[in-house]
Amino acid sequence: MTISRNSKYGAWGAALRRFVIAAVAVLFLNSALTFDNLWPTPWVAPTRLISIEVVLVVLALALLGRELSRRRALRAGLAFGIMVLALARYGEVTAAGLFGRELDLYWDLRHGPAVLLLIAGAAPVWVVAGFAVVAGLAGFGLVLWLFWLALGAVSAALAGSRHGRIAGGLSMVLLLLLGLVDKDLFARPAAAAAARQLALVGKNMTAGTEALPSALIPGDFGALAGADVFVLFFESYGAEVFEYGPYEEATRPAYAQLADVLEGAGWQVASGLVDSPTFGGASWLSHATLLAGQWIDGPLRYRDYLSAPPETLTDRFNDAGYRTIALMPNLQSPWPEGEKLRFDRLYGAASIGYSGPSFGRWRIPDQASLAWLGKAEIDVADRAPLFVFYPMITNHFPYTPVPPYLRDWSKFQRAEPYGAEDKPAEPETYVEGYLGAVRYTLAVLGGFLSGVAPRDAVVVVLGDHQPPTVVSRQGASNMVPVHIFSTNPARLRVFEAEGFAMGLVPSRLALTMAELSAVLVRAFSQPGR
Repeated sequence: MTISRNSKYGAWGAALRRFVIAAVAVLFLNSALTFDNLWPTPWVAPTRLISIEVVLVVLALALLGRELSRRRALRAGLAFGIMVLALARYGEVTAAGLFGRELDLYWDLRHGPAVLLLIAGAAPVWVVAGFAVVAGLAGFGLVLWLFWLALGAVSAALAGSRHGRIAGGLSMVLLLLLGLVDKDLFARPAAAAAARQLALVGKNMTAGTEALPSALIPGDFGALAGADVFVLFFESYGAEVFEYGPYEEATRPAYAQLADVLEGAGWQVASGLVDSPTFGGASWLSHATLLAGQWIDGPLRYRDYLSAPPETLTDRFNDAGYRTIALMPNLQSPWPEGEKLRFDRLYGAASIGYSGPSFGRWRIPDQASLAWLGKAEIDVADRAPLFVFYPMITNHFPYTPVPPYLRDWSKFQRAEPYGAEDKPAEPETYVEGYLGAVRYTLAVLGGFLSGVAPRDAVVVVLGDHQPPTVVSRQGASNMVPVHIFSTNPARLRVFEAEGFAMGLVPSRLALTMAELSAVLVRAFSQPGR
């Protein structure tokens, strides 16, 4: 029997086609397990790294020969396994890219719907949920089918001849040997990310609660002499505003205007940068850290904190005869855990009774909340001194729309505080929205200090975390600004002795937010008590 030249070339052509298709398939599989985050977006970018998992899969296919094509269940299982690894890789690089921290699937998944609603804006919940489910299932099915095809293409090429299997197997062994010499050749195994998430799920499901001991230093708050104290957490207020040139330049006029307001009203300020326990989100970790005076940097620690709260600044103010208030207009549903924090009164969105237009997902602008606080709690005759804890919300991601600032705060006593001329800003990018919200919040602070806060009050304004990396620079620190406002220079000298700079521009302090709590206790207490 003779083979024609055309038959010979036809066989070579078919083999070449199988090789090219298999090469593309291997590159696709490798990219699916080695991509990196396309900072600062939720998208991904390819890398030049090699996946150890793909090397092992190709080596296994070379050994299996035609077995994979015969056993569809085995091929489906491999495709599904690669899909799981790709999702683990995506979670690992995206959480680090967008939020500057590691993914914890057990806790982060429950916040997924809220994040989708924030991004979607005013869309109905059922629309956002339905779209997310349909898009997720469609995307999952499409990628799973592509993995199925890719594995089939590689298997067909390797099973075409004994020489092909040998060549494929030897090339994979060679890559493994090269990886022993050059460890930078391979990407971090996606299986390691998947294993870590499984371990975290197991740990979180089996871990019991543990009562946190009291960590606050002694103090009687006698140095306050009954002055009101306001702790205002400036949402997403990070050191980037001062340490990143374009942001510093964009906000400089707003700080100059605030400085003029302070001077005219007789306020002085001491400022510093401290280390926050979180980055880009999870504001509650910062709130708990400051109140408890101990480092609470993860969901398990926070769960322990809420299950049986240790002694906090709230307790100290209660003991000193203060009326303690948590002003939380971001709370739009009951929060039974909050009752354990021992505030005299916890005000949510419903308590404020705001009837003006909504501004973003959180609805109530900070100026409206502070105006309401002035009438409901501050301008009250024969009252006890106040300790007010207020996580501000206008500067929360996604930073749009930015409310207009009303110079006349008395307008918030009306049912419709905003007139037709008061138009919110609709920024086109997250950065523009963030900077606009920062400028708005600085204007609100100026109005609060000059017209609402009592003259003898101490006002502590601090960031909870840096903004997400869609706004922050890649590799930004966890540092956040702290400003202490007072009309009494003697009260600020304590903070100046701790390294705070006088003025609105902060100095870098060797302090964590938990240690800042101790600084506040010392500043508020009489020496030796």
